[in-house]
Amino acid sequence: MNYKTNKRYNFMNILITLLLIFPGISSAHISSDTAELQWDVKSSDQVYSLHPGAAYPTFDQAVHFDNQLPYFSKVYHISDQNRDEISLAIQPLKTKKLSEASYHNFKKKLNRSIKINKQIINNNGVRKLRVRFVPAIRKANQINLLESFSINIKEEKRSSLKKQASSTPLASGNWYQFGVSKSGVHKISYNQVSETGIDASSVKPSNLHVFGHGGHRYPLKNREKIPKGLPQNHIAIRGGNDGSFDEGDYILFYAQGPQKWKFQNNHYK
Repeated sequence: MNYKTNKRYNFMNILITLLLIFPGISSAHISSDTAELQWDVKSSDQVYSLHPGAAYPTFDQAVHFDNQLPYFSKVYHISDQNRDEISLAIQPLKTKKLSEASYHNFKKKLNRSIKINKQIINNNGVRKLRVRFVPAIRKANQINLLESFSINIKEEKRSSLKKQASSTPLASGNWYQFGVSKSGVHKISYNQVSETGIDASSVKPSNLHVFGHGGHRYPLKNREKIPKGLPQNHIAIRGGNDGSFDEGDYILFYAQGPQKWKFQNNHYK
């Protein structure tokens, strides 16, 4: 457990000090690519001479699948082969508008926003990113074709760092450790405080705090809750009503010891 005062003195009563593992910070690499597309769009007369609404615009180097839509497809190099997360963003630079009446079959297959398909592929032992999407959207009574756009690729790498929670009370004050051997109500006396080298009589009882938790092992199941940071314990100070911590005064608090029994699978662990 841990204790705290103001000058500020902090007294800790902890049997085992634990370091919590948090996701940590992430580093990112951002790259950008610009593309220009030359669309092949039939005139309205040509469309109707074939079949009303039957034309599907396309562009040079478009990739077509069963849905007949023209896909932009390109493979990009990944700067760091150990990157964990990759996000993409499409920024339209220039668009071309088409009438819905001339291309209603084409329009029915389009989305209202760009849907990006990204896939990590292995090219001769090197990880690369393949990007595919239809550079066209439907909007109100028209079709918007992307004639030029930029692709922003953000590669992130997360690292797990051992650190305490950012809101840890350990950031201020003086801290002292006291051990407990079992769960129950424990006592810290005036003499124990004095033995730390502090002038206990100069400490205001309102500035005394106890922090910490038991030293039992973490649960086996990840979904079970575990303490985050250093929890503060409730305390009762006897004899501190006069505003000073004097000889004969003491602190009472409940603390959990290093052993914790839990009923699981019809037996205690």
